[in-house]
Amino acid sequence: MAKADIVQLQENGEPKYVATHANAVEGLSEFIQRDYNKLGNTEKIYVSGGRGDNSLADGSENRPYRTIQAAVDSLPMVSSTDFYIFVEAGVYLEDVTVSGVKSARLEIMSTKNDEENAKEANTSVMARSIAFENCSMYCRVQGITQTDPQNTYRTSFIHFNRVSYGAIYNCRAVVNTKSFEDYSAFRFEGSIGAAYGSFVSNQKTAILATFCSTARATATLSGTGNEIGCHSRASIFFDTSNLSSSTEGKKEEGGQIFK
Repeated sequence: MAKADIVQLQENGEPKYVATHANAVEGLSEFIQRDYNKLGNTEKIYVSGGRGDNSLADGSENRPYRTIQAAVDSLPMVSSTDFYIFVEAGVYLEDVTVSGVKSARLEIMSTKNDEENAKEANTSVMARSIAFENCSMYCRVQGITQTDPQNTYRTSFIHFNRVSYGAIYNCRAVVNTKSFEDYSAFRFEGSIGAAYGSFVSNQKTAILATFCSTARATATLSGTGNEIGCHSRASIFFDTSNLSSSTEGKKEEGGQIFK
């Protein structure tokens, strides 16, 4: 910072140095421009529970983060980049939170997503829960399997809360949660989105749309033994899924389910 950009003040007899308004605005402009210069860019960030070290990571394939949350925390709050967080095989006992990020796209996905089929068996990446909150962008989770739901503080495996668009593909939830007081494998809250190409079984609720959401469960979403299949609470649900449940569709507070 140049001397011309600094003003010296007196406070209780001691000198106090502050940046001028013009300098502060210039610095903020440079920060914003740096991110928006990436317009249309794609950035890949890697996570490895076995190889990663959060304190040394830069997100590259050779220096991955150890946890999914650390990779999420490395994202800028405002950007126009498409971000892809690639997660290597492992069990991640994390309640991952993506909060307030505004970008073009963010996907959290298994590095083996193209090789594994969640409708046939557990994928090689397992996580406790993943939640997107107040994110103005396209968000998607791919190739992740539910694990350890009994020890999460959340009431869902994958949750989109006030998100522009949320998508769930090639994910699997089969740990029995029917004894839980309130649990849904997939949850859309004040969001638009879809679940497809995934497998959901033995859940209290397979998929919930609430708080004025618009959600779609496609024909490629399947599963058996659920207590409730699609639950629409003050929301609109388009259900063409192949879920088998004791209660196929539950509607509350004016919620609608179109089949």
